[in-house]
Amino acid sequence: MGAKTIGRNGSGYVLKNLQLNYGKLMKMNVEVPEGAKEVCPETMACPSLILSPSNKGSCEMPPPFEEDELKKFLEKKKNVEKEVEMWTNEYWEEQKKSLQH
Repeated sequence: MGAKTIGRNGSGYVLKNLQLNYGKLMKMNVEVPEGAKEVCPETMACPSLILSPSNKGSCEMPPPFEEDELKKFLEKKKNVEKEVEMWTNEYWEEQKKSLQH
């Protein structure tokens, strides 16, 4: 078996399996929950956008973190990132197992 044949067979296998998984995703019924609100960078950055002239500032900056608060925040962020990485790895392991059967 030549390298070209191996390459073609491998590419065909990957394409077939990607199409199967993509098809499953396309069948998902995604609905917007009742009461959901659309967000954009502007509304996330400052909830009180300036829509007309005003003497009041557009938004106020929160006070700076105390040192222990910053450490807690960074640790929580790190733990969340590890958890998401773990979920991602579990998902791909399950995908790999389903392809082997």
